[in-house]
Amino acid sequence: MSKTGGPDEQGFEDRAAEPLIDDNLIALVDSLPSPPTFAATLLKAVPQAQQIRTYLEEIAKCPALGESEQLRLLASIANDQSARKRLNEANLRLVVWVAKEYAGADLMLSDLITEGTIGLLKAIDTYDAANDIPFALHAAACIRHAVSQAVAYETSQNRVPAYLLEKVTSIKPVSQRLTEKTGREPTRQEVAKELGMSADELDRLVQLVKQAPEVEENSEE
Repeated sequence: MSKTGGPDEQGFEDRAAEPLIDDNLIALVDSLPSPPTFAATLLKAVPQAQQIRTYLEEIAKCPALGESEQLRLLASIANDQSARKRLNEANLRLVVWVAKEYAGADLMLSDLITEGTIGLLKAIDTYDAANDIPFALHAAACIRHAVSQAVAYETSQNRVPAYLLEKVTSIKPVSQRLTEKTGREPTRQEVAKELGMSADELDRLVQLVKQAPEVEENSEE
């Protein structure tokens, strides 16, 4: 199991309350299969998921909640623990759907799900309806951040700044999204553009992480 939080734990606390909502996150939420087809779809997408078939089938039994129902439950979690439990169960499919993008990294899928579930619980506690952001998007942002931070922590020994590690751990999910979108393997240039950098910058970033033991923890390179 990874160390929860990682090198930028306080940064997560700050950003969890105001998640960055982008087109990729919206597409991720929109791609979530319905409960009846969830387990079968995921088992095909992630071979490792065969090891946790029972878990996937169990959480697929939890019916999805509409935004209005989630808001009603969120308004009552302070005095009703069953509301928190219901929100958590209804969004576990989203946790797994985010975690599967990082499967095959330095953490097992089961560990990624654990980290994502922690992110979901933080999302429930930090959601502010006044921000006018759907809860599903807020939850997805918190889950994705928790999972990427866990992968970043395991990727090196905290010798590379967390914000750079997050870029590296985004390479695989970005490549997968581009593959699904174009029907072919994306080029380095396409992946780099999606990450907001040049192909050369992407190459240097990957090399930086490979040489992590030689990189200072407070480096700004």
